[in-house]
Amino acid sequence: MSRITYQQAFQNPLILIGKSPIILIPALIAAIVGIVLSFAMRNIFLSGMSWRVFLFSMISLIPTFFCLAWNTLLMQHYYEGKNPSLQMTWIRLSEQITNVAIAFLLVAVLTSLGTFLFVIPGVFISTLLVLIVPHTAVTNETFDKSIPAVSRFLFSENNFVLILVLILVGFGLNFIPYLGTFLANLFYSIYIPYAYLKGWGIAKD
Repeated sequence: MSRITYQQAFQNPLILIGKSPIILIPALIAAIVGIVLSFAMRNIFLSGMSWRVFLFSMISLIPTFFCLAWNTLLMQHYYEGKNPSLQMTWIRLSEQITNVAIAFLLVAVLTSLGTFLFVIPGVFISTLLVLIVPHTAVTNETFDKSIPAVSRFLFSENNFVLILVLILVGFGLNFIPYLGTFLANLFYSIYIPYAYLKGWGIAKD
């Protein structure tokens, strides 16, 4: 594990996309599904029923986290010198879907709960837990076994503030009219996987 600079975190993913555009595909899927859900369920916010807001938040995060995990495996292929393959990474993700699904479901529920109670806890919880999703995709470790490794990366390597900034950027993108959800999901599905792979020494650039 190592500390990531802001230049690496924000610049290198763009360079990576230029070298391997296929990495955009899972991110675009997450972005498109996210905006479709947003438009389809926008009346939830007008209903006045708070539990529905929580449910919407949780449902909208699930495709984002799934595609985030998939994109992590695609990027890993690239950095290991392989030809990034949607089919091969999909098969690998399917084979270890139990641990990955538990991870992104728990992260989605806890993040949505924090956001529902108040925005700041949701941002904080997301910062603490979001890297568990790519970690389970790469290592196939369970949710609980992933927590110590992610905690070391955030605090021992002093990366907490950087991940918090990434979360806040994505959160801020949501407020752009019409395309906010699309851009936020696209951002998360590219930048969070890269931050994980860079911090764990898999991304060597």
